[in-house]
Amino acid sequence: RFLCCLRVQSHGRDRPGRAVRIIDEGLRAGLDLQAGGSLARDLHDLYGYLTRRLTIANLRSDESALAECQRLMLPLQEAWAAIGSTAQAMQAAQASGQRP
Repeated sequence: RFLCCLRVQSHGRDRPGRAVRIIDEGLRAGLDLQAGGSLARDLHDLYGYLTRRLTIANLRSDESALAECQRLMLPLQEAWAAIGSTAQAMQAAQASGQRP
């Protein structure tokens, strides 16, 4: 969802604002900083940086800041997609009685 908000920026000025809400209310709010250790802290810092950059991008209509945010989030999106694929494969293997 986040990257979709930035891809079609020309269709609405508040697209970066929507991306900020996704980061703050979804991604950042879901972090458990105590249980998540350094990974959770690093993600918290990244999400804070993205929020600041997107706010500036929105105020200044800065396409380069939007592109930067996309570049920073793409590896996370790819990682989540890979996790989802692995989880689905494991579920399918378990359902068929095979070992993953």
